[in-house]
Amino acid sequence: MKWVAACLVVVGSWTAARVVAAQGAGGAPPTAQFPDAAGGPAPGGPAPGGPAPSTPPLGAPPPAPPTTTQTYPSEAPPPYPPPPPPPGAYPAGLSPAPPSAETDSDEVVSLTISPLHLILPIVQLTGEVRVVPHFGVSLIAGYGQLGLDTTGGDGFSTNHTTVSAYELGGRLIGYPLKKFKSLQLGGQIMYLHLATDGPVNDTGISATGAGVAVGPFVGYKLVTKIGFTFLAQGGFQYLAVRADAQDTSGSSATNEASKLLPLLNLDVGWSF
Repeated sequence: MKWVAACLVVVGSWTAARVVAAQGAGGAPPTAQFPDAAGGPAPGGPAPGGPAPSTPPLGAPPPAPPTTTQTYPSEAPPPYPPPPPPPGAYPAGLSPAPPSAETDSDEVVSLTISPLHLILPIVQLTGEVRVVPHFGVSLIAGYGQLGLDTTGGDGFSTNHTTVSAYELGGRLIGYPLKKFKSLQLGGQIMYLHLATDGPVNDTGISATGAGVAVGPFVGYKLVTKIGFTFLAQGGFQYLAVRADAQDTSGSSATNEASKLLPLLNLDVGWSF
């Protein structure tokens, strides 16, 4: 019994010493530090070493649910094909071609020659001047000598006769499409004079003739970048001629005629 009493005294002294030490250090009372005999936490206090209880006290409103913002990944719109371009529009990334720089001619003068007249041979030159952008005026001049073979008075011999020819004329030309080139609409007037160089061999007859031709035409004039020029004109013309003949005895005769003839011009040359 003495040993048991001594143990109780020692345990009680050790417990009292701890209580006094805890109160002197500002600590919680023993009831807040030690659980009850059932091993549960002290009333009103948290469990030792663990978080506060999650069960609310009786009569308290239920806790509000946690407020969290849920984010969703952004989705790109589906790759729809672009709408078709309107009629006449150019595709994306392309632009209409610039207009051609060769739309009009900068030349103001054209000098040409007629190859067809060289067969006679007559040299026919034409000079055209641009008066306004879509209108030109041409001056034509030609000269040459024609060789004619005639039958002599005996009906057997052949006489060669030389005939001098010269011509003067002009053209009025409109250019409805482009300046000084391309389509031509115009008119032409020409004067032609023929004369024998003295009496025709043994006949003693000399002759002169003159005529005027006038008519409209449609043509095309090509002018290249370097200035080379080609033109072709076609239409019709009204020709009126008069011929006079006289012999060495002083006798003379006159003849007049008129007719409708085709008009054809082919010229080549240069424009500047």
